Amino acid sequence: MQTGLIASMNVFELKLAADLLIAPTAMVLANMCFLGVAWYCALRSPMHSQTRPHTELT
Repeated sequence: MQTGLIASMNVFELKLAADLLIAPTAMVLANMCFLGVAWYCALRSPMHSQTRPHTELT
């Protein structure tokens, strides 16, 4: 949900306030980096690894 909200925020800011943004490209890249780190941390968390079934290849 948060990913969609940040993506929507970027679209609206670029459409409605592009002339007010100092660095629109940097804003989008920073938000993408932020989301990448957030998803990485969420997928690497101990809680996430406990909920997935663990299968070993032998």
